[in-house]
Amino acid sequence: MKYKYAFFDFCETLVDLQTADDYISDVIIKKEGRWSYKLAIIGFLRNRWVNKLFNKLFNNYDNPKSLILKLVKGFDYGVFSVAAEEYCKKLMEYYLIDDVISEMLELKKKNYQIIIVSGGYDIYIKHFFSSVVDKVIATEIDFSDSKCLGKISGIDCLGVNKLNKIKKYIDVNTIDYENSYVFSDSKTDLPLFSLAKNKIVISKKKNKSWVNEQNEEFIEKVWCPKKIC
Repeated sequence: MKYKYAFFDFCETLVDLQTADDYISDVIIKKEGRWSYKLAIIGFLRNRWVNKLFNKLFNNYDNPKSLILKLVKGFDYGVFSVAAEEYCKKLMEYYLIDDVISEMLELKKKNYQIIIVSGGYDIYIKHFFSSVVDKVIATEIDFSDSKCLGKISGIDCLGVNKLNKIKKYIDVNTIDYENSYVFSDSKTDLPLFSLAKNKIVISKKKNKSWVNEQNEEFIEKVWCPKKIC
């Protein structure tokens, strides 16, 4: 039997923000306060020029995510849990991309299985429209004895890893390809787009050039923040 799925990326698809590192900042604030030196380190590591330099210097360097996660090594799970609920409330109050949320709710009414697949952390995404979303497949923070180990548990849910994680929970042969949907803003999600015929690219303010380079048909939805439009 085939099932209709709607797969959604999270960051800059459902919410107008890159959330993983931002959430870790909130965890640090919850634990150590707004004057923690670790927040300055995060700001430094997220600087695009620093990232370009690190990419040149270190062959295996991809992004600052793993380095930032080391800053919360030893923190109690309870701090993460409380911060996660508060962080999700903040996202839902200030950062929703309304057009995509509306599509998600409409597809739910049509009995689609709603799946969020994200490189953000599952600990806060699981609170996001929990009555609507059927499954969250996301990057997990590693804990032992309720203490953060400062690293990711398993694989980071990005790029082709999204497919690998999906296959742990869903038999891809049961996906109704013709009637299913994938929503994402990123070229790195081309492997995810392969799961459905209806490929919806979410673009902020302007079209994405990479969409026109693909052999398959993509539908591009350009949205604009209310404070700008």
